[in-house]
Amino acid sequence: RERRRSSERPRGLAELKDFGSTLYLRFDVPIPTKGPKKFIKTITEAVDATAVAAEETIEYLGDEYDRVTALLAKLLTGNESTTFAEFVEGKNATPFAKQLAFFTGVFFLLLGQYLAFQRPNLFGAFYALGALGLLVQKTILYSRSKQLYFMLDSGYMNTALLLVNVTILRRSPTLWKTNFMIANGLQLWGLVILNNSLSFHSMDKMSSVFLLYMPAVVTYVERHIKGHYIVSGMCTSGSWQCELSPVEAFVLPTVVSIAWVFMHTLKVEVMDRNKVYSDPDLMTPLKNMVQQKEGNVNKVITAVARNLNILKNNEHLDLDKKYATTLVLFVASQIISTMIMFLVSFLCFKSAAINTLCLVIVLGVLVWNGAIEYFPEEVKEEITTFIRGLSTRHVPTMRRISNTRVSNTKLVEVQLPEELSDNDE
Repeated sequence: RERRRSSERPRGLAELKDFGSTLYLRFDVPIPTKGPKKFIKTITEAVDATAVAAEETIEYLGDEYDRVTALLAKLLTGNESTTFAEFVEGKNATPFAKQLAFFTGVFFLLLGQYLAFQRPNLFGAFYALGALGLLVQKTILYSRSKQLYFMLDSGYMNTALLLVNVTILRRSPTLWKTNFMIANGLQLWGLVILNNSLSFHSMDKMSSVFLLYMPAVVTYVERHIKGHYIVSGMCTSGSWQCELSPVEAFVLPTVVSIAWVFMHTLKVEVMDRNKVYSDPDLMTPLKNMVQQKEGNVNKVITAVARNLNILKNNEHLDLDKKYATTLVLFVASQIISTMIMFLVSFLCFKSAAINTLCLVIVLGVLVWNGAIEYFPEEVKEEITTFIRGLSTRHVPTMRRISNTRVSNTKLVEVQLPEELSDNDE
């Protein structure tokens, strides 16, 4: 493909040619010899020529990008029109795409385990490369699905802070200890609270697990492993003589966490309030929590608020009728839960056994939640219904009355408890 518009260009033109797969740009700009007017004219021609070349280069690269993404979409999903967001979420994925995602997830999981225990000095670089790539991927995905405000959440702030620690301030014990307290606290246990899962075939879920779980592993390696082999940035005198002062354990992590919560709230709920609430599709952590009425966070906040008489028994979190109350409860829950989980982080810092146990428990929950993804749909529905029944006061009894399939759904008869009111969903 060759594009030329010589008649429309000034003398200092730029040519864009594509020979096979190589892109060539040539700039022919005359050298000024006389006077400032000649010089200005020449510079103007050069700028115009560069602008024309830039436009054609962008157009060319855009065409090539569309062509390559269409080929990848057809290979991975069987449909050229599949969007990037649909591919990341695992929609319409071909068996090859699922196999590739599964292989990649298992490979990097084993690679990370090897580096953590056999090459701990390289583990920080492994985390930094993976986190940077996944942050870019998350930013693209969230921007296209109107969830970009999730990138301002405290979990991603902690990831950015740890990246600075790993790449730039590698010999800062205070920053390492602050990151340890944050990473092994609410950031780690938030994976359990939010029901995350280790689903190797889903790029979106695997990236979330990596960004929230791996900081705890990085600080674990720095605290309990590297001190036995090489000099640790967290424990310069060795892991056995590593002390944690009250300021490093509670004051600094609390100040950092609270400051970020207030800055996030100021940005989303004050500065961008009109933008956020004028678009119902634009999602934020607060809006998502309120909409997820069956989510663990919503249930806990609602139950505590009712016990404290902040909400009546028939009231729920609502951004329309009780915006101020909902916002204050959401911010307060973040701050209080963060400070409580610092106690767990403190124990993890003092004991390698406790830290290992916490990492294993969270990983076990992630694996358990991800295991159901590999069951057939009909089995998955029965398991999900059974687990939901266990979480209620009255377990509904189910009796199958027919195996006839109607739109891939099995007919069941559900006996509900009489105590349910009209307000119960």
